[in-house]
Amino acid sequence: MATAARPAIIAALVANLPLGYCGTTKEFCSDPDCQWQFGTCDSSQTPAGPTTLNDPRPLLGSVTYDDDIYECTQANVVALTYDDGPYLYTNQLLDTLKSYGFTATFFMTGNNLHKGPIDVTEPYPTIIKRMIAEGHQVASHTWSHYSLSNIPSDVRKQQMVKNERAIANIIGKYPTYMRPPYSQCSQASGCWADMKALGYHRVYFDLDTQDYLNPNSIQNSRDIVAQILGTSSATDYLSIQHDLVEQSVSNLSPFFFDLIKKRGLRGVTAGECLGDAPANWYRTPGGTLPNTPSTLNTPTTTSKTSSSTALTQMPTPTPNTSSQTTSTTSATAAANATPTARCYVQAGDFCGTIRPFTTKQGCKIVRSRWHVPLQTLGALLALLGYFLGHAHKGRQFAPNVHASFATFLMLALLVQVVFGIYLKLHLQKGIHGRIRRYVVLSHGIIGKIMPVISWVQMLFGGITALGFCRADHLGQCLAHFIMGSAFIGYGILLIILMLVGQAWLRRTGRSQEFFDSLLIAAWGCVNTFTEHRWGGPWVKNDLQHTSMGIVWWCAGLLGVWLSRKRDGRPKRNLIPGMVILITGWAMSAHPQGLELSTHVHTIFGYTLMAAGASRIVEIAFVLRDKGSVDEERSGDEANSWQYLTPFLLCASGFLFMGATEEQMALLSNAHVSHVSYILILYSVSFLLFLFVTMLLHVYASHTWPLEQAATKSERAVTNGAPPRMNGHVERRMRDAEEFELEGLMSDDEDSRPGVKHTQST
Repeated sequence: MATAARPAIIAALVANLPLGYCGTTKEFCSDPDCQWQFGTCDSSQTPAGPTTLNDPRPLLGSVTYDDDIYECTQANVVALTYDDGPYLYTNQLLDTLKSYGFTATFFMTGNNLHKGPIDVTEPYPTIIKRMIAEGHQVASHTWSHYSLSNIPSDVRKQQMVKNERAIANIIGKYPTYMRPPYSQCSQASGCWADMKALGYHRVYFDLDTQDYLNPNSIQNSRDIVAQILGTSSATDYLSIQHDLVEQSVSNLSPFFFDLIKKRGLRGVTAGECLGDAPANWYRTPGGTLPNTPSTLNTPTTTSKTSSSTALTQMPTPTPNTSSQTTSTTSATAAANATPTARCYVQAGDFCGTIRPFTTKQGCKIVRSRWHVPLQTLGALLALLGYFLGHAHKGRQFAPNVHASFATFLMLALLVQVVFGIYLKLHLQKGIHGRIRRYVVLSHGIIGKIMPVISWVQMLFGGITALGFCRADHLGQCLAHFIMGSAFIGYGILLIILMLVGQAWLRRTGRSQEFFDSLLIAAWGCVNTFTEHRWGGPWVKNDLQHTSMGIVWWCAGLLGVWLSRKRDGRPKRNLIPGMVILITGWAMSAHPQGLELSTHVHTIFGYTLMAAGASRIVEIAFVLRDKGSVDEERSGDEANSWQYLTPFLLCASGFLFMGATEEQMALLSNAHVSHVSYILILYSVSFLLFLFVTMLLHVYASHTWPLEQAATKSERAVTNGAPPRMNGHVERRMRDAEEFELEGLMSDDEDSRPGVKHTQST
C-alpha cells in the first residue's frame, strides 16, 4: 500500500469508529470494553489449532435454528443456564448442582475480563472437563462478549469460531447452542443469518433472575424467583444467572434450587428442556487437535518494533503454579509478534493524530470528544470574567461576598484544570500509579461541586449589583436564596434521576423516597433550631418557620421508615410529596407586610402545593409504585406527567428567591404588578428547565443511543411482560452514570470480580 494513501484511509476508517485513548493496563485491554479496532485486546488472541470456520455444519435435530428461543418445550423442568463463565466461583456452583442432582447449561466466554484464554488458563480447562463429566451442557457466549448486532459479519463469525476452537481444544467438540451477549443478535444486522450458517440455536430466557443487577443486593433476585415460582402456574422455565456473580452462586442458586424442588420441578440443561438429544448439542471439529496453547493473533509487518509481553500482565482468577508455564508460552508469542495497529488520539484522549503503540496496549472508549474542549472553553471564559471583573474602571462596589468568593472559585477551577491536565498525561508508573486514583477521585468530586458553587457565585453577583442582603435584611435574604436554590436543585435532581439515573438508583438498593426523606429530615432539624433564637422572644414568623421544620423532620423519619419493605427491598411512598404539599399550603398563608409580597408568596405556595400533589399522583397512579414507567428498559422512558413535579419545583424556587423584602419593596415602588412579576419568574423557570433537559438529552444521546426497534420474536412475552434483555442497561450508560452520580471508581474497586466488570449476558 502506498504510504501517502495511509492517512486518508485511516481517517476514513476512524470517522466511523468510537473514540478512545491508549493504555497498557487491564482497564484498557480487557474485553468487552477494549476497542478491537486498535491494538491488542482479549479478543486479539486466537486459540491454537485449525480454524473451524469451514467445518461442515448440518442442522442437527428438530429444535429451531430460525427463531429465537425463549421457553422450554418440556413440562415440569427449569432450564438452569449460567452466562459469562467459567470464573472464580464456577467450581463451587458445580458442587452445589451436584448436591441437588441438577444439571445446567453454561454459556461460556472464551477470553474476556482479562481472565485468560479458557483452553490454556487453569483452572478453566479442568472446570470445563468436569462440566462434561457431570452431565452439564457447554454452550457458547462468544469469545470476548461483544454485541453481535454491532460488529461486522467477519468479526462476528470470528467471535464464534475462536470460542469453538478453544472449547474443542478442551473437550474435543464444540457447541451448537449459543446465547448472544447483551441479548443483541438482530435480524437486520445479519446476525440471524450468520448464526444459522454456523449451525447455532439462539437461546434466550423467560425467567430473568437479574443477578447481574444485584451483585451486592442479591435479596432482590431471591424475591424475583420466589415471586415467579410462587405465583405462576407455568410448569417450565428457562432461567438465566451468571457464575461470575459470587452472590448468585453462593446465595441465590441454593435458594432457587430449593424452590424448584419444592414445586416438584427438575433443574435441567437447555437442551433437555427443549427435548433435544445430547448428541445434537455438539459438533466434532475438522483437523487435528493441537497440543500448543493460544497465541496472539497479531499481523506481521516489516517493522521490528519490540514490545513488552502482554499476557504476563493478565492476571488469572486463581493463582496456580500449573498456569505459569502456559502464561510464559503465551507471553513469548506476544513478544515475538510485530505490532501494526495504531491508536487514533490527540492530547491523550481525542482524535486528531496517530500515535503508535505496542502489542500490550489497547484502546478504551471515552465519554465524549467534546469533554476537554468544552471544559477548556468554560475555564477560559471564567478566567476572562474574573480578570474583567477586577480590572474594569466602571461602577465600583464596596467589599462584598461576590468579590471574596470569586477567589475561592478561581482556586477550585485552577485545581481542577491541573488535575485534568495530569490525568490526560496518563502517567501510571512509579509514584504516579499510587497517587493517580486519588487524583481521579478528587477530579470527580470537584467537577460535581463546580456547578453548585458557580450557581452560588451567580446569586452573589445579582445580590451585590442590587445592594441587597445587608444589615437587618441578611437573615431573611439568606433564607429565601438558600431555600429557593434548594427547591431548584431538588427539581433538577428529580429530572436527572428520571431521565438517566434509574439504573444507578436500582444499584443502590434504595427507593428514591429514602434519599428524599433523609434529606427532608436533615433539613427539618436544621430549620427547627435555626429559625428562632432560642432563649429570646418569638417574633414575626418565627413560630411558623420552626413548626415547619418540626413537620419536615417528623415526616422525613416516617418517609425513611416506609421506604423499605419487610424483606428489605426498596418501596415507593408518598411522604415527600405530602411534605411538599403541606409546605406549599403553609407558605401560601404566610403573613406579609406588602400586598405584592402577599400575592407572590401565595402563588409560590400554590406552585409548591401543585408540585407535591403532582408527585403524589405520579407515584400512586402514573407509576403505580414502580421506579419508572418502563422498568424493562431501565427507565429511559418518561411519562409526560413526570415532568410536572421537577418543573414546578424549579418554578417554586425562583418564586421564593424573588420574594425577599428588598425585592418586594423595589418592585412595589416601581408599581410592578404581581401578575407581571410572576409571569417573568415563570418564564425564567421555563428557560432553566429547557436548558437542563437539553443538556440531559445531549448526555443521554451520547451514552445511551436508541436501540433499533425490537424484532417480533424479541417482543415475545416473558412472565407477562416483554422479555428482559440481559444487559438492557447498556454498558456505556452504566459507566457514564457511575461517573456522573457516584464518582470515578478506583482501580481497586474495578478489580473486584462481579462488581464493575459484571457483564449481563
